[in-house]
Amino acid sequence: FFSSIGPMAQLLSHGVELDLKDGVQVYYLSPKSQSWQVGTICGTSGPHKLKVKDDETGDVSTVEKHTNEVHKFMENGYSPADEDLFSMNDLHSSTLLWCVSERFEGLKQQYTRMGEIILSMNPFEGMPYNRPEVMDSYVAETDKAPHCWQVAHKAFRNIVIRDEGNQSVLISGESGAGKTETTKTLLQYLGKLSHSNSSHKLQKEICARVSEKLKNSNPILESFGNAKTVRNDNSSRFGKYIKLMLEPKSGVIIGAEMTTYLLEKSRIVTQGEGERGYHVFYEFLSGISAEEKAKFGGLKEAKDYKCLNQGNCFQRRSTDGRRVEDDAQSYRGLVDAMDKLGIEEDVREQIFTVLAGILHLQNVEFGTDAGTGKSTIANPDVLKIAAELWGVDAEGLGKTFTVKSSTNIMTTLSTQNEAEDMRDAVSKALYQSVFDWLVSKLNEVIRGQPMGSQETKYIGLLDIFGFENFKTNSFEQMCINYTNEALQNHYNKYTFVEDAAECEREGIPLAITEYPDNQPCVDLIEGKGGLIQLLDGETHFKLGTDGGFTEKTWASENPFFIKPKSTVPDAFGIRHYAGDVMYTTTNFLEKNADTLKDDVR
Repeated sequence: FFSSIGPMAQLLSHGVELDLKDGVQVYYLSPKSQSWQVGTICGTSGPHKLKVKDDETGDVSTVEKHTNEVHKFMENGYSPADEDLFSMNDLHSSTLLWCVSERFEGLKQQYTRMGEIILSMNPFEGMPYNRPEVMDSYVAETDKAPHCWQVAHKAFRNIVIRDEGNQSVLISGESGAGKTETTKTLLQYLGKLSHSNSSHKLQKEICARVSEKLKNSNPILESFGNAKTVRNDNSSRFGKYIKLMLEPKSGVIIGAEMTTYLLEKSRIVTQGEGERGYHVFYEFLSGISAEEKAKFGGLKEAKDYKCLNQGNCFQRRSTDGRRVEDDAQSYRGLVDAMDKLGIEEDVREQIFTVLAGILHLQNVEFGTDAGTGKSTIANPDVLKIAAELWGVDAEGLGKTFTVKSSTNIMTTLSTQNEAEDMRDAVSKALYQSVFDWLVSKLNEVIRGQPMGSQETKYIGLLDIFGFENFKTNSFEQMCINYTNEALQNHYNKYTFVEDAAECEREGIPLAITEYPDNQPCVDLIEGKGGLIQLLDGETHFKLGTDGGFTEKTWASENPFFIKPKSTVPDAFGIRHYAGDVMYTTTNFLEKNADTLKDDVR
């Protein structure tokens, strides 16, 4: 199941007709908007370029004739009323996108079927066909209009009715496509489906109890793992795989288990313009009383903390984009959810004490001693507050940052930059520990026990971070995009390679289908001599630098690698399946190493 359509469109054949001449109506890729528009050829610009007049605006654009920038318009090439894109008479990315657009904007249909896949447009508002009463009708009868629930229903049926093995549902798409909301509605649907399939009271009680626990886990995961980015006000900054454990015969959900991936730790200490850190910090500061702020070391407002104010953004909008989220109310919801899942008040206080200490620690500033050139603590009173909250010695905590290494023979002091880096590393390690503990606690609560001797099966929901391309892209974006690249590669093989091989085995004639093969791009990142191997090698090299790593990447002859025009070794690019992305390599080695000194651990 895919929750956005951009990357999907690139998989379709891009044939170019030879009779492109004046007066012919075409789809063309607008150089201005980088989207497919409808226009009419009105001339040429040399032997290889066409001039196209937009049918709606009248603007004239120049496009390459013998590339994927133009496609002849076909009358009746598609019907927006048709729910399955495989029924299109003209299978091309331009017609696919126009069809999905007209279904969404004209017919108000969010979902479109593409064989076994459901494509979804993010409406950024509540839609009538996503209401609970409509969900009940899909539980009773799935032969209805396309919906993401049908994918979940099929996975459930494959286990309970067909006695097949474990099932997984992939929820993919770029950042802001609606993956997190889709995951939540799929969990809700499977809970309803399991409940309706239960044959007696005990089964229904077990199913309802697990569903309620999963529902209460959402506010906790979103507070600690989601943040506002320039693309998405509630962006998941980690990936998760949720297994819903089923008793195969009855279909009763008896428990669940989640695995999380790659929490974006850099967001704990810094954000880009127009972005926020993790929701929980803003909710915490907005939701506690003045007395509680005093107890946590005299906490102030979000704007007063370096790790929260760099994006100059302190609010986020709701999922539908129509209102500003109330962080204080979200904090109350978070505390209520933690309480319902058995995270008691004294434990909650310990968690928020760690967060308060991080806020204070991030406001600790370092200077440089004029005589030695080594670091000094400019505001030891702030450091003392963090130390007292955590119950550690302030002097010892300070030496963690100002002393690089110490033996019986020699002590090496840190520079200002090294002290700041260690401060940030401690903050990130502490937050990661809190996050990991919460996930472990949630698993402890939602994990069920088999109802009998029969082995359980599961339906897995993979909600992975979406493809990202920001103004500045760093190590985190490369990891996220690499994940999406690998998933796309899996999809290519599943859809094209394996299907073609099956047709060949069964002697079914199959026309040659061209599709973008991104295996060389995956090899560029993970293969022998690839980017990850080069990065690991430079990280383990005692004298390794970000610049040294970057220069080594520039030797790549992989066609998916982009060498920048600049001679300064601080960037490289990758031609991903979803678009070209340039990466700034500053701090790549530090982020890849992700280590703390032994005495800090």
